[in-house]
Amino acid sequence: MRSQAALGFPSKRSIVGLWNLNLISGGQVVDVAFDGCHSDGTEVLDEYTNPINGKICLGVWEQTGPNTYKLKHHSWNFDGSGNLLGTVIIRETVHLSREGNSFRGNYTYDIYDTSGNFQQQLSGQVQAKRIALD
Repeated sequence: MRSQAALGFPSKRSIVGLWNLNLISGGQVVDVAFDGCHSDGTEVLDEYTNPINGKICLGVWEQTGPNTYKLKHHSWNFDGSGNLLGTVIIRETVHLSREGNSFRGNYTYDIYDTSGNFQQQLSGQVQAKRIALD
């Protein structure tokens, strides 16, 4: 029988797949999202926020070591009235668990105004569980 990789299917020992993600700062969950990592190194993050505040991040990922990955997402940043404030770049370094069904690591949010000037950095921990078919 051919392996999953030989058939074109990603291994569960990869970050490829759909994840339920929590971003934590100061011991509190500050953001929840669905995160889809694709085999071509691209990624889509759908945050649990009001769409007026910008909820979709597009990004890229790369494996940087055994079970270690770096992700970089770009998102628009809006105020509560829907006015564009600028952009946010989210960076993560995560470590995939031995069984491949969870990962954890650290993140930073770099916030820029509409002219591209750096405004602020926020940071914390990221935890995710794989979303399986059954």
